[in-house]
Amino acid sequence: MRFGSRSGREAGRRADLAERLIAQRHRAEAVPSGDPDETRQRLVRRIAQVEEELAAFARELGDLEESPLSKLKVMVDEAAARGKDLIADQIRRLKRDIIAARNRLDAMTL
Repeated sequence: MRFGSRSGREAGRRADLAERLIAQRHRAEAVPSGDPDETRQRLVRRIAQVEEELAAFARELGDLEESPLSKLKVMVDEAAARGKDLIADQIRRLKRDIIAARNRLDAMTL
């Protein structure tokens, strides 16, 4: 549990650092320049950065869509479209399995 907490703090620090770096970059680019070539180069760099961010978001979205949780959500949504409650069905099955396991345990202790 401690590892997860430390990992979460590290991710939070990374996100905070990324936000500060982006804010700093925006402040530097907000300074007007009279040189059209410099302005054009700044815009080209910013467009490249945005394209990189979009590619990173697309990769992250692809990873999320392939995650087990996302696959479970798709299964639940499909079942709901058919008028079924997949989670309620799973709960009923688990309760039935628990009762069966308890009955087997009781039979072994007698």
